[in-house]
Amino acid sequence: MHLVQEGRLLGETELIQLFQDLLPVLSYIHSRNIIHRDISPDNIMLPTHGGKPMLIDFGVVKQLVTQTYSSQMQPGTLVGKTGYSPPEQLRMGQCYPNSDLYALAVTALVLLSGREPEELFNSYTMEWQWEKYIQIDPKLASILTKMLADTPKNRYQSAEEVLTALNGHFLRTKISPAPTYTNTPTTIQPKGSPNSLLRIALGGAVLFLGGIILTLSSPYITPLCTILTNCAGWEKQYADAVEMGNSILDKSPEAMSVVELDTSWDILKTAQAQLNHIPPRSKIHPQARQKSQEYQTVQEEIKASLQRRQEEQERKRQEQKPKPASQPICPLWGPYPPECQSESKPSQPQPLW
Repeated sequence: MHLVQEGRLLGETELIQLFQDLLPVLSYIHSRNIIHRDISPDNIMLPTHGGKPMLIDFGVVKQLVTQTYSSQMQPGTLVGKTGYSPPEQLRMGQCYPNSDLYALAVTALVLLSGREPEELFNSYTMEWQWEKYIQIDPKLASILTKMLADTPKNRYQSAEEVLTALNGHFLRTKISPAPTYTNTPTTIQPKGSPNSLLRIALGGAVLFLGGIILTLSSPYITPLCTILTNCAGWEKQYADAVEMGNSILDKSPEAMSVVELDTSWDILKTAQAQLNHIPPRSKIHPQARQKSQEYQTVQEEIKASLQRRQEEQERKRQEQKPKPASQPICPLWGPYPPECQSESKPSQPQPLW
């Protein structure tokens, strides 16, 4: 399900959690010399079975020529969405990794306010004016402001920097609080009736036994559900991995560009690694193994297609090389053929002394 299909606004806590889920993904693809270039609410998908959101639509990613992001820009074509893409991308067709951070910040404003980017940006002053629509923590506001800087050098330089700024201020327990259960004893003032004490004792015993039964049957307690092969986390991991991998199976390798092939191979490899991590004792393991083998076959097809593309490019490069001009064979003296007329030759042999 696409994030925009949820039909509701995100709160501050949900937005921080979204950042903590997506920033590691951006960090990974940037480390692979890839920039997404088209981040928007339309391209963020929520798994149907729950779990972490995923970035989709890598059709316009652009591979960097160099790994030195801070000093060289990436030339490219004018792709991206107006309102979401940063100025350097729309005006010059050039991208840094923190161009994705700019688009992610605009996406955050839209999800917080429910307004389009054009309503949050003053085209006359060329400044963002989202503060009058959104009330959030000042620290989160300053992080978004820095991500939205007009020039790349004034933004965070990497996804890791944004994640560090978030985690340095917002505690994990505040962002994604886990359910807590307290066991505070209640002080009971007995009135001296044996029946009251017996009822209390029986009630405590029932609660204790019920807790043991629920614990033993819980699919969320790893040591126990491993023995019972009913861990819910493995089924969720399987569903997320299959959703990620199947997004690549719709396209034929021959219809993909070189960049798309490289990105698809990475996505399939990640999905396969998640499937292979499911232990053999889990009930979902046979399906996970079958899917892993299917993804392995597609990876081999992609690898073969990449190799053919590289060989074809090398062949064309060799064909385009200029061939050296052949030198005519000219006699030592005249008469000379036309191709030798420009050369200065003696008309008669020169005496040796």
